[in-house]
Order: sequence, then structure tokens, then C-alpha cells
Amino acid sequence: MSNVPAAEEFFKRIRDATAQAKLNIEQAQAVQKQQANRSRRCHSFKIGDMVYLTAKHIKQQSGVSKLNPLARGPFKIVRHINENAFALKLPPTWRINNVKQQHDMAYVVKIIHAVLLIVSLI
Repeated sequence: MSNVPAAEEFFKRIRDATAQAKLNIEQAQAVQKQQANRSRRCHSFKIGDMVYLTAKHIKQQSGVSKLNPLARGPFKIVRHINENAFALKLPPTWRINNVKQQHDMAYVVKIIHAVLLIVSLI
């Protein structure tokens, strides 16, 4: 590249540092992916399933949040966006995005079984 040895050495150090930085980024991304996937669960949601939506990201009407329901629904899944997101058929009066992550949803059947189990324990 250049006839100046100092410039050649400088460019070599920059090239080596860039290569090492790319390698470090790839390794960090692999570790982050592994950590993120540890807590993910395999979904078995399908288009047409009825699901409840957790209310933690929904703006509540009443002032006392602990008196509001923990989940809203049931809502129908109308579209599969990607491995982690689904489009729901929400009421038109709700002014929120209808694409939700799978960790914000629960099956209607699972909720009903949990309620029946609680009622049977009482």
C-alpha cells in the first residue's frame, strides 16, 4: 500500500483491530442469543386460536390498578407474524397495536383449567 513502514504498520494494526472487533461482536451476539432463548417457550398458537392478553401493557380505565383484571379477552389470532409475534383481532375502540408477543398471551383453555383448579381447591 505505502512505502512508509510506519503507515504500513498502522494500517495492519487497524485491520487486525477491526477483525478482532468483528469476532468479539459475533461471540457476544451468540451469547446474547443463547441467553435470550433460555427463557423463551415454544408456542403452539395457531391462527384461529382464542387467547387472553395480559393487561400489563394496556392502559387501564380505573385509577386503582390492583383492582383491574390481569388479562383481557379472549381474542382470536388472525395472523402469524414471526416465531414470537401474532396479530390479534382486538376491539376497534382499543387504540393499541394488534401485534403482540407470545409471552403476552395465554390460551383460553389453560386459563379455564386454572380457574377450575382454584375453584375445586376452595
